Amino acid sequence: MREIRSLCDALLRTHVQEDQCTNFLLWLLRKLPPCCLQEVCRESGLQLDNISNEHEFGSQLVLENSRPDALIRLARDKVLIVETKRFPNALNRPQFENHITGSAKEFGAANCWFLFISGDNQEPRDFVQLRSVYGDRIGFMSWMRLQALFTSLKQQLEKPYSILLDEFLIFARYHRLGKLTDMNADETKAFLAAYPTVIRYQEAAQKKFLEVLRKITDRVILDCAERAMAYDKEETVPPCFYRALSVKGWHMPLLSIFTFVNILTKQIGVVANGYQNPKEKEDFLPLWNGQFKRKFRDKPELHAFTWICKGEDENEADYFKLVTGTSGKLFDPAALDDFKDYFYWGYCYPLEIDMLDEPMFAKIGSDAKELLASFTPEKFRRVAGGSPTTPVVGRA
Repeated sequence: MREIRSLCDALLRTHVQEDQCTNFLLWLLRKLPPCCLQEVCRESGLQLDNISNEHEFGSQLVLENSRPDALIRLARDKVLIVETKRFPNALNRPQFENHITGSAKEFGAANCWFLFISGDNQEPRDFVQLRSVYGDRIGFMSWMRLQALFTSLKQQLEKPYSILLDEFLIFARYHRLGKLTDMNADETKAFLAAYPTVIRYQEAAQKKFLEVLRKITDRVILDCAERAMAYDKEETVPPCFYRALSVKGWHMPLLSIFTFVNILTKQIGVVANGYQNPKEKEDFLPLWNGQFKRKFRDKPELHAFTWICKGEDENEADYFKLVTGTSGKLFDPAALDDFKDYFYWGYCYPLEIDMLDEPMFAKIGSDAKELLASFTPEKFRRVAGGSPTTPVVGRA
């Protein structure tokens, strides 16, 4: 068994995702106040008193006929054996029973408790049957319930504990703990049937959609009459290809607007950048509430967007996400959780292959021009529409 004392032990000495998840959890429970470990046990149905996190935390315990994922020594005469599964429907009942019998021989049956953590939303049927045999010696916790518990504890604990919990929650979202799905036989067959086509055409498809992005970007630059220019390299990682443009006379002069092609949501978009960090948010909100939000309401064809980082939802990808229900509405982004970290607004179009022609590109270019004309801050309007000798504006 390997002792988990540091994050290096937890994450760098194994490349198996399931082991990394288990080891990070061990390290976290070792660093947090003992009441957190007590709360995890209680929530899982394990009634344990007088426990401590000052003892042994180890991974891959070797027993007679099995190898549990982890051992936590709660006291000198109490051990908690932990088995984790990232996916639902993954409980191996014979394996878990071997953990129970092997631990009884190693530590004494009266000294052992068992915790199963998995992607199931509720206790698996086999686990319910095991509980009828072993009673309150075994406990179950879903990854989603564990994250909800840690989110609650994060609000209660001071730094640095709240920071540690937040890091684990980010890690859990990245690995989609609690959000992974299992495939049935029909889904597995469909995957096998489609996989050769995906592999064969993946590079060609990526090239095709990047060409679409470049045509859209070029049309926006042309129709905006030298106000917009490509700022940064295009993002070429699927499923969401995008390009940033800088705009003269815009409240954010560098990463001003984005064009994107999202093959996951089947959308094309041109969106204005509101904010992407706390400082930009602080600067932008007075502008939105003072000048922009009524204009947004009065143009129901506009939508609000946020940015989704990989692991934050079931799509497991980085992409611009249209927030439904925002078009034609008067709202303050600060009041909505969707816009806690990111806010964009603009136009969205269906990604339909038969529509990728001149009329579509012309509409996107025209809409982009209208977007800039409608939402240029008042103090920059002379620059945005000024003569060729007008200097480029600085920051808002």
